Amino acid sequence: LDDPEHLIRIWTTAVGVPLPSGTAGDVLNLGMKLAGRWQYDLESFTRIAARAGPDTVAPAYGQTRHPAMRGIDLRKPEGQQIMYRLVEKADVFLSNLTPGMLDGWNLSWARLREINPRLVYATNTGYGRFGGASRPAFDMTVQALTGIMAHLGEPGQPPIYLGMGSGDAYGGIMSAFAIVTALYQRNRAGHGQCIDASLYGAQLFLAAPQLQSFLAGNSDRALQHSRREAANPLWNLYPSRGKWVYVCEPNEDARFRLL
Repeated sequence: LDDPEHLIRIWTTAVGVPLPSGTAGDVLNLGMKLAGRWQYDLESFTRIAARAGPDTVAPAYGQTRHPAMRGIDLRKPEGQQIMYRLVEKADVFLSNLTPGMLDGWNLSWARLREINPRLVYATNTGYGRFGGASRPAFDMTVQALTGIMAHLGEPGQPPIYLGMGSGDAYGGIMSAFAIVTALYQRNRAGHGQCIDASLYGAQLFLAAPQLQSFLAGNSDRALQHSRREAANPLWNLYPSRGKWVYVCEPNEDARFRLL
């Protein structure tokens, strides 16, 4: 940004999105009313944290630790009007809800940019905004869909889930980078834009080395490979006394002599 003291206002309707408490600017999480209660509110956070204890993290509440957690019933016109007034002064609108849900609440990109042409409208969808897929997406199911799980593990064994919410994390990083880039472009062009970082796209990025070989005709490259048949024995996993050891060395005589 041209002005380093500029404060960014981010309004989010996302579920389970980590928001840092020390953000330099305004971050307001506007939770949804689900199953008769607010998805996020300070009273529920305090109650759940007390019940969980100091050694347990209630994920959706513990991650969303910014103090500005408020509830707006976006299904009602009154709630939508509140959102519109917030959007007038917002820099970023961020959501990981489906486009169909946002459209049903009159919170589409087309509607919000009428209110604030400088708005950066960012969505984290499961499968992207185009293509017709509008269903829930989870890290493990999309890993299976993109072939990441099929590449992990020994041949003949079940596919392995990579874990760690890797696709979720990559999708978030891609979204953050896109938001910062869009804000920079807005300062130059004077208008915002609509961006999307999907979980599916993030997982495809992670699987790219195997997928590229597969699409080029090497179908075996995308499948499981046994560590007992490694092309380079110095780049492999071996059991040792009490633990496993991964060796990462070039396949050269000099490196063998150092073992």
